[in-house]
Amino acid sequence: GSCDYVNLSGAPVTGVYRWNPDLQLAILAEQPHTGISGAGDTVTAMVLGGTLVVALITAAMAAWVTRRLTTPIVQLTETAARMACGDLNQVVTIDRADEIGILARVFDRMASELKILYDDLEAKVVERTQQLERANERTRYHAAQLTLSAEVARVIASIRDLDTLLA
Repeated sequence: GSCDYVNLSGAPVTGVYRWNPDLQLAILAEQPHTGISGAGDTVTAMVLGGTLVVALITAAMAAWVTRRLTTPIVQLTETAARMACGDLNQVVTIDRADEIGILARVFDRMASELKILYDDLEAKVVERTQQLERANERTRYHAAQLTLSAEVARVIASIRDLDTLLA
């Protein structure tokens, strides 16, 4: 059994006893309340301190992991934004072997292919513009010829005398 009581010295204690019927004797162990509460306070302080240490380590690890993940993603986002503004010479400088590194390499390859396609498109636009200018020039030449032919036909139609016309 166990109980709380004041021992012979007058100190409050918690006692635990075990009755031994063979010896007709009880074995008693007493612990002063000051020792119990002190030990409890020590355990509480240790648990609280351990919890704080674990919380700080967890927060530091979370901050490290978050920074490790977000920094390259922010870099990719900024590079994509600069490319959207027309600067297709952007390169992502992320040297990692994980999924983010793979994404960065694929992004760089996509950007270089986009630059090649854009340059090809610009060359085709220049070529087509030159072709259109040549076609317009030929059209103006033919229009001038038709205007001149119409003028000659009008003049010819206005001459009624055959000798004057043949001259």
